[in-house]
Amino acid sequence: MRKALVIAVVAMALLIMSPASIFAQAGDPVSVADAFNSAALDPQAEIGMVTDDVMITVVPPPPGASGVWSGKAQAQAFFEFVKGQNVHRELVGSWQVAGDKVTGTVMVTNNDFANWGVGAVQHQLEFVVQDGKIKSFNSIMAPSERPRVMAAAQAYQAAHRAQAPAGMPKTGAGDQSGATQLGLLLAALFLMTAGIAVRKLQKSNRTSFHRTR
Repeated sequence: MRKALVIAVVAMALLIMSPASIFAQAGDPVSVADAFNSAALDPQAEIGMVTDDVMITVVPPPPGASGVWSGKAQAQAFFEFVKGQNVHRELVGSWQVAGDKVTGTVMVTNNDFANWGVGAVQHQLEFVVQDGKIKSFNSIMAPSERPRVMAAAQAYQAAHRAQAPAGMPKTGAGDQSGATQLGLLLAALFLMTAGIAVRKLQKSNRTSFHRTR
């Protein structure tokens, strides 16, 4: 009876635990990589899978980011960013293992890719797993994918600049109307001030001339 109760308690605990936690506790590199990949939208689970000195690299870097995150505090920020981007990674084939290094090909979708209209984008993931935790994680966009992604991103940005409200001032070196108007105003003030000074000087000279006579 007691043995049956223990088994029931253990079974209940396994049901309560998340799949990511179960995989991570297994400790082998493939299980850890699977757990991390499955927990892309769960920053709390991900932070428990990395070492204190974890190094994360994304190539090319996302817009507005350096592409490198070092240590747990920065890793937490990266995981929150991934969640905000609604990142999904679908493994293609199986993981390849060489010692403590795990690599695999994934198809990545996120909010930016959706906005740019590029669909899923192929990436290579690389993990270094030590003592059941991730010491480094690299996500590298396939070189063959980069031209179309870059072109789509630039087209998206250009379209949004073109759609800016008509009343909004344009920026950039090509639009110098504001600077030109300011320059003309300053020049006019300078000439006006110089003219007044000249007239005063002439008046003063005439007065001095009459006095000397």
